[in-house]
Amino acid sequence: MVPRAWGAGITDWAYLATSIHHELRVEYQLADVLARGCNMEFSVEADSIDEARQLFRCFYVSLLLHNTTPFFAPFISSHSINDFSAISAPPEPLTDSRAARSRALRNGDEHVLLAWNEAHLGSLHAPTEAPSTISHHAFEQAAAYSRDWAALVNNGGSVLVLQETLISAPQIPSHGQSIMPIWSGLESLFPQVSAELSFRLALYLAQMIQPEGDRRPEFERIRAAYGVRSRIAHGSRRRPGARSESEEWTDAWNLLTSVARAAAVRGGVPSEDALTGELLGGNASG
Repeated sequence: MVPRAWGAGITDWAYLATSIHHELRVEYQLADVLARGCNMEFSVEADSIDEARQLFRCFYVSLLLHNTTPFFAPFISSHSINDFSAISAPPEPLTDSRAARSRALRNGDEHVLLAWNEAHLGSLHAPTEAPSTISHHAFEQAAAYSRDWAALVNNGGSVLVLQETLISAPQIPSHGQSIMPIWSGLESLFPQVSAELSFRLALYLAQMIQPEGDRRPEFERIRAAYGVRSRIAHGSRRRPGARSESEEWTDAWNLLTSVARAAAVRGGVPSEDALTGELLGGNASG
């Protein structure tokens, strides 16, 4: 986790964009505007930009599952923005600690590649009362957690669906329309369910999240959240005194993150038959 130490001005971005030594796959004027509101970077060790993107996606999801508010991560780069701060300044007058890094980049001793991090552009929703900061403790927990999550994602299947839903859903501008892909992701976990949809989905999800104890409150909570999804899908009007759109979105988001955490604990998403076996007290697997 690397705090921003210095800014990069429009002339620094223009220098990178026009230099034969470096590669900007981003319009430098837009990079200048977006980077002004960016005060933190995450460093990921990888052999390629695609591998770095995937590692970051797993880490980003891990942060979300540790109750971090969704946030923008618009760029991916081979170097920190700190490294090319004041790269456009004349080499001689630059006497602060930026000199060595910027001089190496100015001379072309190292190649800067900066590109879009495509999965992290757009509007963002956040759960109500969610913290807007990342502590060192939460960062360390998420970093360790992301290794196990990455192993599950590499197996493909339903866990990958959960990851992509967690990343993409908060970026849809409308709260209501953002709820729909959350439920699409949850419904896709159980492809055999075609009848009594709200009942069976609530039953399976409640069992997945809370395999022991009284699951009835969880079941009722999930059915209520599915009712909101159905109202949005059919264009029904909101009832007087209904919860706000942000609260309804938070309910759906909290369910999605609970399911993802349960999948991590279980080592994947159990099948319908396996969950039915648990409910009946058997030892079904799948």
